[in-house]
Amino acid sequence: MGKIAHLTSLHPTRDPRIYEKECRSLALAGHEVHLVVPQAGSELTEEGIQLHGLGLPAGSRMKRLRAAWSKVYRKAVEIDADLYHIHDPELLPVALRLKRRGKRVIYDAHEDLPRQLRSKSWLPAGLRPLLAFAIERVENFFASRLDAIVSPTPHLQQRFAGIGKRSVQVANFTRMEQFDGPSSTPPIQAGERPEKLIYVGTLLKVRGVAEMVRAAARAGIPLHLAGNWHDPEYEAHCRSLPEWENVEFHGYIGPEKKRELLNDSRIGLVLLHPIENYLLAWPVKLFEYMAAGLPVITSDFPLWREIVEGAGCGICVNPLDERQIVEAIQRLMNEPALCTEMGERGRKAAREKYNWESQKKNLLQLYEELL
Repeated sequence: MGKIAHLTSLHPTRDPRIYEKECRSLALAGHEVHLVVPQAGSELTEEGIQLHGLGLPAGSRMKRLRAAWSKVYRKAVEIDADLYHIHDPELLPVALRLKRRGKRVIYDAHEDLPRQLRSKSWLPAGLRPLLAFAIERVENFFASRLDAIVSPTPHLQQRFAGIGKRSVQVANFTRMEQFDGPSSTPPIQAGERPEKLIYVGTLLKVRGVAEMVRAAARAGIPLHLAGNWHDPEYEAHCRSLPEWENVEFHGYIGPEKKRELLNDSRIGLVLLHPIENYLLAWPVKLFEYMAAGLPVITSDFPLWREIVEGAGCGICVNPLDERQIVEAIQRLMNEPALCTEMGERGRKAAREKYNWESQKKNLLQLYEELL
């Protein structure tokens, strides 16, 4: 067993990947686990995880970055771990400093940062490819000097393997216990649940919120939205739509409320727009819907279609074609038995393949080898 420190300057304390999956799994396996987070707070231990809140300042990005580099590094040295696991690209300089002290360091690449930049509307279109190229070179430079890279998707795992480093896939699959009720009360089958649509996640234009709002209203089915808005102008646009009257908005919700909403809905929606970063990603919410026994209506991306059609758990549509979305909603709502069949097939696939237990083994094996 080893002394492990997970470091983040951006993510919340209870981040689903960092805290709920990785840190909890390591603590349960017997490791001494420390988690350094940007939020202020006294040091305490929860579920075998010692939390260290740094209280990073608000203000300009450069001011926050300098504080993050300094405070995270000092805390990391103070902890004196056997192995460090960093979760943010902005902490790669800290990772390299720790490596130069003779420490073992893992980089957890949560997202494909260069491909993300190519779709940022706030960046000038002509600048995006150049910036993405430069960022990829910088990220690869730092990552190639660390001990291993952990990635949530096959694309990212292969990308980092291409720079000659140990690259391990640890997908963001679901912890099944989050969606399994008490054994004495089997979950209600999807076809018997209330006629509601559900989307849980970040609320952005490229996540297809407006399309979901309009399509749900056209299909005559209430839409439940849960998550945080990241663009005030787009939020105002969606709320101004006449179809918004058909929406029940829940804001940000925790795990218990999420399970409650999913178990009280009939169909899960994942209608992200076809931008490069999404085409190569696995959406966490897809696996959550499957674990909850919901049939899904998803964007018709090759990587997603392989999962959805392979499991027989939903319908793939063009996320920009509201007519297709409406037809898929109406078909499933008109066939409760089909909803139940797809929901049960999705749950079976989640239980047998797309679950955190399968990925935890990859993570623990990597730690065992590095320690």
